Amino acid sequence: MIERSVKIIFVYPIKIITNLIKILVLYLSMLSIRSKKIFVFGAWQGNKFADNSMYLYLEALKHDDIKAVWITKDKKIERKLRSEGYIAYYYNSLKGIYYQLRAGVYYTCVSRFDVFSLLMGNAININLCHGVPLKKMMYDDNVTNKTNSKANHIKSSLIESIYSFPNRKEYVVSTSDTLTDIYLSAYRKKRSEILQFGQPRNDVFFNDNLEIQEFPFREKDKKVILYMPTHRNEGKNKMDMTTILDFEELNKYCIEKNFLFLIKKHYYHRNENENLDNYSNIIDITKTDYDSQLLLKYSDLLITDYSSCYIDYLLLKRPIVFYYFDYDNYLVNDREMYFEYDKVTPGPKVKTFKELYMILQQITDVDIYEDQRKKVTDLFYSKDNQKSVGSNLLNYIKNHF
Repeated sequence: MIERSVKIIFVYPIKIITNLIKILVLYLSMLSIRSKKIFVFGAWQGNKFADNSMYLYLEALKHDDIKAVWITKDKKIERKLRSEGYIAYYYNSLKGIYYQLRAGVYYTCVSRFDVFSLLMGNAININLCHGVPLKKMMYDDNVTNKTNSKANHIKSSLIESIYSFPNRKEYVVSTSDTLTDIYLSAYRKKRSEILQFGQPRNDVFFNDNLEIQEFPFREKDKKVILYMPTHRNEGKNKMDMTTILDFEELNKYCIEKNFLFLIKKHYYHRNENENLDNYSNIIDITKTDYDSQLLLKYSDLLITDYSSCYIDYLLLKRPIVFYYFDYDNYLVNDREMYFEYDKVTPGPKVKTFKELYMILQQITDVDIYEDQRKKVTDLFYSKDNQKSVGSNLLNYIKNHF
């Protein structure tokens, strides 16, 4: 009882004062004189140089009429990028603050907190998203929203309404008519606020010049299998790979077939370690600083579950295996889906490692799912968005905003 009283007396007033200061800074930032030629970019709450934001930033550097600036909340990333000649600043450094106050447009892929959002009042936010959603999200995500109490929902709605006016100029990038219809509901946007220009991160599939790393895992005559599952409950539910994969059997198979098996868990599971020292052909690269798009580009086969990475992979026209070992539980406790799973997953589907092992043994040069993949590709991507899209998106922003 005493602890609760102390919390009420000291903690809550501090939170209120802190929020008032943030709101004041955000509204003052609306007075800044912004330049349509200054674009700032950020990704993953400022903690990664990756995803759609990174690839569009790399494309923007080719445009002489744009001042493209990367904003990060990780000083290691800032130092690394600056040492490589990129224009990058820490989010609350003097130059970082200056460019964010001057930017007419800022690009994000997870949320507006990819940059120092309090400085972006009245700037145009282009939300590039971080994948084509298979799982329900935002306002459509009934599973997650049900876990929030009514009081918390009212509180968050009130706070969001206060922040919404300075951040009202937000546009969301989709990939097709199907996705545009989803985003209208998920983001509660008008159709004019959805820009159908595809995912810039997939430009690297078609343009080797966008590669900022070498692929270190390819060995002579050895094919690469990439296992890339999505997160479980934002990382709150651990993914125990020893129960998902039989490493002994898998390694024997990879040695026999001359395969390298790479495991790339979701970012939310990056601190879950796997000891694979005894398995020569299996590598867990979850904690390595390697770009996911290049992993997809140089893999010969993808194994996944409900991750949107397979929708990116469709553009490469290669085989996909869907290992959905916890499908029933996932739908109930994690996320609902926008589509019937069987209709948008063009490849063999397995629920146990035994089934997965059998499928891997049956892989041949005969591709029986090619037509299905083409049909699903056309669902998720309009014809114009099945190629490089970054330059078109930037030109549109320059000419229309």
